[in-house]
Amino acid sequence: MKKYINAAVSVLTLALFLSACGGSDAGSSEPASSETQAESSVAAADTSPEAESSASEEESEEASSAPSEALPAAEESASAGEAASEETSSIDYEITGYSRTYPGIDDEDVRFVSSAEFIRITTPGYEALQASLDELNELNKSDADTAFANQAQEFAANGLNEYLQQLLPFSAESALNIERTDPVIFSLAVADSYWYGGAHPYSYQLGFNFDTKAGRAIELYDLVTDRDAFYEAVRTALSGHEVNAGFFDDWEDTLKKEYYQEEDYHLNWIAANDGIRIWFNQYDIAPYAAGPVELSLAAADYPELIKAEYFPEGLPASKDSDSEESGDKLYVYDLCNTSGSIEEEAGYTVSYHFRLPEIGWLETDDIKEINDEIKKLKSSEVDPELERIENGEAPVITHAGYTSVKWNGITSVRVSIDTPSDEKIYRCWNLHEDGTKATNEEVLALFDLTPEKFTALAKEALSERIDWSLAGISEDMAEELEKLREQTLGDDNVNIGLPLFITGEHGLGFIGGFYTPAGSGYVETPILVAGTEHRPDGLTRLDINPMSEENYTLKDGAYEVRDHGSEKVYIFDKDTVLIEGLPCYDDACDSMTWIKRYLDHPSNGSATGDAYSLSGFANGDILTILVDDTNHIKVLQEITYWD
Repeated sequence: MKKYINAAVSVLTLALFLSACGGSDAGSSEPASSETQAESSVAAADTSPEAESSASEEESEEASSAPSEALPAAEESASAGEAASEETSSIDYEITGYSRTYPGIDDEDVRFVSSAEFIRITTPGYEALQASLDELNELNKSDADTAFANQAQEFAANGLNEYLQQLLPFSAESALNIERTDPVIFSLAVADSYWYGGAHPYSYQLGFNFDTKAGRAIELYDLVTDRDAFYEAVRTALSGHEVNAGFFDDWEDTLKKEYYQEEDYHLNWIAANDGIRIWFNQYDIAPYAAGPVELSLAAADYPELIKAEYFPEGLPASKDSDSEESGDKLYVYDLCNTSGSIEEEAGYTVSYHFRLPEIGWLETDDIKEINDEIKKLKSSEVDPELERIENGEAPVITHAGYTSVKWNGITSVRVSIDTPSDEKIYRCWNLHEDGTKATNEEVLALFDLTPEKFTALAKEALSERIDWSLAGISEDMAEELEKLREQTLGDDNVNIGLPLFITGEHGLGFIGGFYTPAGSGYVETPILVAGTEHRPDGLTRLDINPMSEENYTLKDGAYEVRDHGSEKVYIFDKDTVLIEGLPCYDDACDSMTWIKRYLDHPSNGSATGDAYSLSGFANGDILTILVDDTNHIKVLQEITYWD
């Protein structure tokens, strides 16, 4: 098993490197589709970047000429990071869930689940990185599909004895744990867990590290000054590890094979913010009971071996230095970044991800005030959950994330934290480059909006959220709904004082609240101001609701798609790009075949005897599209299925 896994990692690393060296074209590398979509907002903007923008010729040449044995020189890498940070100080991303379920005898019964996660960068300008991540996405999807197919065949052949049937459901699950997302290094781990009825589940993690700008895979040797000397440092650290007494007798032989990649072995490591983290999965150098064995080697502790310029955890300390370079910049980095999963007693797995920001380098009263507020949120909302996890309990709050976007001299930071009531806590701040807060009027000026114009647009956006149908309800209820509508759109609720933020597409968003007759009665949510995006590809992002199949008309080899209740018509044809999250019902298909299957497929899969495709066409589906100035749908980005 171990050798097989390492061989797979070696092949993938080579594939990622070759892909990056050949240049990148995000438009030609279609992300994996999914049959069921379960999005989790992990430090993600509310909008996605262009889906078919290509890397420039200069970037392609840079990637293809980069040597495989080392990163660019420190000065060149720092320059690349600085150039990227002109647009963003933290790379934003979305993680999308993909799963396939083998049902049992009745609707409540599940016999097997295979799942994976895909990642998409939402900050523009990182197409080469996305091309490498697409390779990883495709591998994760392929692994999930293979596991599903193999187990389905086992069930079909009645290959399970009575004892194993009592241990169902089985599972093959894969999750992404993101470590670093700065303009220099993007690192993550793929955590796989399997349960097939043995003595215990089996799990392991694989590490992946990328040059953020060039997109190519980074080798451990790129980040150290002396390969052999660093090996000795790792061996010495393991010799003094707290569970060393339980290591296998041949652990040093295994370490050497993994470190020097002998016999298809592969060392798992991550470029963390403060240094290099190395781990050994179960059975690598110790028995299952010992769990994974981990080492953290901080750059500060190994100044002669680890190239400190690649590890920005020292940034908070740098603001106290005399360096002119570190004294006049605003930088957003992770205050905390923790993710994982924990299994409840009932057998359910709960995943969590907590990522909150801190603003560094500059010290101003405004930055101190913001950092203090974020730390209070961490203390009150996140720390109790981490304590629960440490005690073996599932967290109640499972997500805290942030986005950081810099545009036209203003850095916009937005934090969101889930709460047990399915509502969220939102905070927004906008800062000038000198570390002082930008007023809402200054943010609006970036979009050529006056306070009056913004108020009108905000009311229009909120109106769509509370456009309730009054048909068939009582007169008293209709009057109550009208009062809530007036309250939502009143001056006390819609004004220049709303929290504003800049989206990843350089559009304007705000945190708007609307009143409802259920739950808490007041709901806050991020809302985008349509038409304010400044996408580099010139496309416009829209949400449309065709409502029924009648609004899809096949004409001259293309579909005219109508937004229900309006005169707007958009063209869907063979050149429309489908991106991840859209079920194809088989491995892959062109866009015109896909839309025909989508329209032909009923919302209830049981009507066709297909128990595995339950997310077909339904009246009320919302399409998220990217259109050009001719109303051609360049990208079908997402479908929000109506249940």
